[in-house]
Amino acid sequence: MNKTLFRFFTTSLLLLSTGVFAQQLNFSYDEAGNQTKREWVCINCPLPRNAVASSSETSIPVKVEMKLADTAKRTVVKRTIIASPNPLLENLNVNWETESGISVKSISVFAINGMRTHEVKPSPNQNGVTLPFQQLATGMYILYITFSDQRKESIKVIKK
Repeated sequence: MNKTLFRFFTTSLLLLSTGVFAQQLNFSYDEAGNQTKREWVCINCPLPRNAVASSSETSIPVKVEMKLADTAKRTVVKRTIIASPNPLLENLNVNWETESGISVKSISVFAINGMRTHEVKPSPNQNGVTLPFQQLATGMYILYITFSDQRKESIKVIKK
């Protein structure tokens, strides 16, 4: 009786756990330490039915949208950064949109061990750059984007 009950319990537990997806709560903060964004991220969720995934590679661009409240000027500043493809094989395209008067001052790429691999200082009227990753090793890299108003944002990318 006890073995049957144990088998039933473990089997039902295994069946229930296969439909469970892990979630993570991500926060973004401004320079003053105020929370600017809160979002739930599903870590192991399946792709939506209308999404087409090839068997060899699935690449989803990283899109970061920020709405920052500037209390001194009583305005809301909006910025969008898109890094694609992620994961990448050769080149990373970084595109951005910002409010007028604000530009990207620099983009730095760091390996997970802390070594800086790239640093780009785009012109104020530029809205995108392509970073070559062909010579870099497979692994995780962090993009640090600095804006002209000294706000910073980071994006994690993976090289296959």
